Amino acid sequence: MDAIGPHRKFMGGDSPNLADLAVYGAITSFEGC
Repeated sequence: MDAIGPHRKFMGGDSPNLADLAVYGAITSFEGC
């Protein structure tokens, strides 16, 4: 899986993309912020 690994900070590479924002939104809703 090239999308994950220690050499990638985000799913989109060096900068976040829509997949990163979707995961962030899901995690914050699970936490109840």
